[in-house]
This record gives sequence, structure tokens and C-alpha cells, in this order.
Amino acid sequence: MDSEPLRGALAEARRLSLEVLSLIRAEAMHRESVQALVDSLDAFDARHTANPDMCLEHRLIHVELLAHQLHAMPEDAKVAVPAPPALGAPMPQHRMLAVPEGMATLGAPLNGQFTWDVERGENQQHVPAFEISRYKVANGEYLLYVQAAGAAAPRYWESRLNARGEPRWFYRGVFTTFPLPLNWPVYVTHQEADAYAAWRGMALPTEAQWHRAAYGRPDGGENPYPWGADEPGPAYGNFNFHRWDAVAVDAYPRSASAFGAAQMVGNGWEWTRTPLQPFEGYTPPDEFADYPAACFDGSRRVLKGGSARTASRLLRRSFRHWTGRGWTGGPETVYSAFRLVNG
Repeated sequence: MDSEPLRGALAEARRLSLEVLSLIRAEAMHRESVQALVDSLDAFDARHTANPDMCLEHRLIHVELLAHQLHAMPEDAKVAVPAPPALGAPMPQHRMLAVPEGMATLGAPLNGQFTWDVERGENQQHVPAFEISRYKVANGEYLLYVQAAGAAAPRYWESRLNARGEPRWFYRGVFTTFPLPLNWPVYVTHQEADAYAAWRGMALPTEAQWHRAAYGRPDGGENPYPWGADEPGPAYGNFNFHRWDAVAVDAYPRSASAFGAAQMVGNGWEWTRTPLQPFEGYTPPDEFADYPAACFDGSRRVLKGGSARTASRLLRRSFRHWTGRGWTGGPETVYSAFRLVNG
């Protein structure tokens, strides 16, 4: 990236981090910890002036994590932001999509472009034929599981009794609590997603299956984004800070991949069942020499896609997210959705 556009992008990323701080009331006890994190990002940038691309992406990743911190705060600690109009049908009709066997390209080539260590090392994997759900699993579907199997409610759900003593489910959004939107993606831990998949008699996709469904084409080629070659924009999904909360899983019909899978990017990261491991040729990064060994202990699973608070720059095909003990802080710091596969 040229120096002038890069400086502009860094300034915008810093503005986004300060925006989160501005939404926390001055008297809130949580403001101090968020201020400390924003200050640490400034210090990181000052230490790594020779690598502005890394500074930009590091800050953008933490802008998303700041959104999770904001979400976790009590409502009276925040300055509410009006929500844009809701999108999508009351409850979408789910179906499974057939994805023929083919190749999936994972990872990024070592061509001098900035990437993170966990995505370096482009490789191709053969993927046998399988089926994948058209949409992410929605709150309404997961509610049936909670009711039938007695599973615990996900982290943003609340149960309240109405005037007749009957339970009603609500959703704790970033700024307000409202009746559970049945058509929004459900955000869960990997363990919760895996248990739901088993209850349905299916599985979470592997990283290679997810790539094949998202970027593959019937002619054997691959797209840089699920919808094609166009750069990410507002017509293609819920990402890049346009919204704070989710939307319906069937919103943004132009987001569909060549095989028909909707919202493979945006509106919630998606769990895979693939443990986070380096690709062939991996070398530990000089910038974070102390953390790679802890990342590859087998306890973490690869997440793909992106959330409403994921920057467009991080939507590249090779980007891999993960969570667990370590820099992400755990599953509570990721808006993690999922979809199902057969095969």
C-alpha cells in the first residue's frame, strides 16, 4: 500500500478505536480499561513504524475486540447508537446445497504482500463432494435445540417471564435488549456449535470444505471473494463497521457464493472443525516470537468469514481467525456463528 493511503487508513483505524471509547459514559468503571487498551495500540504503532501494514491490521483486529468489550458492558454504561433498519425475512427457509468435489486453495503465497504468520504458505487441498447449509444457523433453529435437548442458552440470550409467568427469550444487543430475533445468526462457542451439529446428525465444516463452498466455482476455478471479484462493499454483507449488531441470515442476497452459500463473509465468523495449525513452510514471526507455540496446542479451531465489526481489509480469502487462550482472550471475544455440512 502506498504511504499516503496507508497513513489515511491508519488514521481511520485509530478513529474507530476512539469511537468505541466515546460510546462509554465518562463515569463508567469500564472506561479506564478501554482507555488503557487504546493507549497500548498507540504504543504498539510507535514501536513498529517500519511495518505500517502490520500496525494497521493489528489495530483493526483490536477495534473488533473493543466492540466485544463494549457489548459486554451494562447498558447504562454506554451511549446508545440508533440501529439501522432490520433486514431479511421473518424466518428463512433453510436447505442444504450440494458442493461437488474439487480443489480448495488455502493460505497466502509468500509474495511480499503482508499477511499474518498463520495464513502464510499457499496450498491446495482436494475436497470430496459434500453438502453445506445455505445459511448460518439462526437463533430460531438453536432455540428448538435449547427447548428439546435442554441445552444452555447462548451468551447473548436472556430469559424473562411475561405477565402470565411464561418464559420469553430476549437478545442482549450491543446497546439495548429486545425480543430474540429468530432470523439472526446464533453466536456460540465451538463446543456449543459442535454439540448442536451432533444433535442434528451433521458436522461443522473443515477449513477446506468451508473454502470450497465459499470461493470455489463449478468450472473448477476460485473467486477472491464468495460473490466474485468485486471488492467488499455494503451490497455484499454485514461487515466493515456499518452496523453494530447482526442482521437476518438471508439478508444480502448478492453475498451468495457460486454454489449458493449466503453470507460466507460478514454477519458472524464461522466455526470450522479444523484445529489451528501452521501451513507447510511456516516460520515463527519476528514480531510476536513469544506466542506461536501456544497457538498450535490443538485447543483452538479455525474461524473463517468475518463479523459486522470486521474490516474489509481482513476479508481476504487467506485470512484465518481463531480463539482460545491467548491474544483473543477466549470465545467471548468473537462473534462466532456456524453452519452445517453432510459428508
